[in-house]
Amino acid sequence: MAANRSTDDQLVALRAALVPDAGSASARAALLAALASKHNLLVAAAAEAVADHELEGFDAALAGAYDRFLDNAVKRDALCRAKTAAVRALHHTSSGATTVFLRGIRYVQLEPVWGGSQDTAVELRGLCAFGLVRNDYPDVLIELADLLADAEPMARVAAARAIAYSERREGGVPLLRFKVQTGDSDVRVTSACIAGLLALAPEHSLPFVAELARRPNPELREAALLALGESRRPEALPLLTELAEHAVTEADAGVVLLAVALLRSDAAWGHLLDLIREGSTTHARAAIDALATYRDDSALRARTLAAVEARDDARLLAHAREAMQPKR
Repeated sequence: MAANRSTDDQLVALRAALVPDAGSASARAALLAALASKHNLLVAAAAEAVADHELEGFDAALAGAYDRFLDNAVKRDALCRAKTAAVRALHHTSSGATTVFLRGIRYVQLEPVWGGSQDTAVELRGLCAFGLVRNDYPDVLIELADLLADAEPMARVAAARAIAYSERREGGVPLLRFKVQTGDSDVRVTSACIAGLLALAPEHSLPFVAELARRPNPELREAALLALGESRRPEALPLLTELAEHAVTEADAGVVLLAVALLRSDAAWGHLLDLIREGSTTHARAAIDALATYRDDSALRARTLAAVEARDDARLLAHAREAMQPKR
């Protein structure tokens, strides 16, 4: 691509070269030229195209682009666009980019913002974590343990998710349990760790997570409850129904019954509908609100309204009709 053409013109030319066949020789030449560019937006667009079209044979060009934009990175690759796109493409297409992933999982790019600086390499570190797992890097849990202590919350979230993705139960479960027990300033990290435990070792972790759901810390309790629901494990339903029985306030009942709804099973729907028909007003209202998460499901909406009508409670029926209004 000619050096005197604007970046916008080069982006247009690159997109045109990918039509109609992104795997053609001409498209390949255009992608390689773009990946060699000094313009980070053009490199990012080319890397994204390689990933989107699952194209092979670009590993060296992608790794070269990553390395090139480490030099004077804040000025030449603002927001880490080129490096992140290159790593994402390598993550999807390569089994031999371990060196790039090892550098990337430790890479921090602080850019000036009003009142201080911001790390723009958080997503990149997360992608590299998953890349090392996919490449079956032998010491991946050591790298993920370090990332679990990262300064940025979303990097710690990525570490927890990558630990679960690794399926390395022997080392992963202790790491995640330790992180949950020691706590984190961001509940998203705790939630990711709990979800990771239920994914890695569900039978072993269910009692532990149920115990977390009984603790006085409201954020920890909610994180545990929602993780139980999102696990979709049938064994979680008896635990959640027991916890719901001891919920005193509507807010407490609401969180537990939302977790029941997240199980998305016939048994879970049946339990919530029974509460609407026969439970206390507090539990019935919370069950309606939980089922309202799926108010666009016409069949479930009809079952919910039928259960409320069977109760013969005008105020509750009015609440249900409002709550179950479809979103679209």
